[in-house]
Amino acid sequence: MVDLEKSKIILTRPAEKFSPVNGPHCFEYVNVPLTETIPRSDIHEIMTSIKNYDPKILVFTSTVGVDIFFSFCRKPNPEYIFVAIGTSTLKRIESHRFHGVCPEVMDSSGLGRLIFDIQRGNERVALLRSNRSGKELPELLASGGIDFMEFTLYDILEVKNNKLEDFIMKNKVFGIIVTSSLEASILAKFHREMINDRNIVLFPIGVPTERAMISAGFKNLGIKGESNVEMLIHKIEKENCTHSGEWI
Repeated sequence: MVDLEKSKIILTRPAEKFSPVNGPHCFEYVNVPLTETIPRSDIHEIMTSIKNYDPKILVFTSTVGVDIFFSFCRKPNPEYIFVAIGTSTLKRIESHRFHGVCPEVMDSSGLGRLIFDIQRGNERVALLRSNRSGKELPELLASGGIDFMEFTLYDILEVKNNKLEDFIMKNKVFGIIVTSSLEASILAKFHREMINDRNIVLFPIGVPTERAMISAGFKNLGIKGESNVEMLIHKIEKENCTHSGEWI
């Protein structure tokens, strides 16, 4: 049930990635998905291909990829080195009781530099990603002579007839937390005018999303440089609310 008395902040995450925002907040956080994630129909064959490739380093660029991998790989090789693009993805790896590492600069270039630092000799690198993944990381690894292979674990699809515009029309929306560059492009393609007219603040998760929003021409960006949704919400509340929980 949406509390009509509170200003809203929308998250645009896939429904399967959204967790309710609990606790007392001065804003109400509501998820309106713009995309959905679906494991590849041939995921069993893909997992066999990963095993046969025999990588030492596994690279994940989302929590969805982590969950799919561990759902279909019950006993991962204990010699695997798990690498995550950001803190949320790293925490998801750790939730499966494995250790991992993530770069200080949480984008493709930072991820590439981290791989260069930890890769030794002829160790193979598996990039476990989506059908919408960019080319910057594989191009960077190829330029450095890294033995790697990309494996598409899942597809990201646009939600047809999303409910974002209808929700904005019916509610007082302060901001939107945008969690991927694809979400940013959907906002630019279908909702730019409404967002600009209502002066809605956009909060990007991760450097690639921020770059996509700037490239799309959005100027009213809020807090930047955060890759963890929970930490971003904490910062939004701290910056915009009083200690009593009221909106400034």
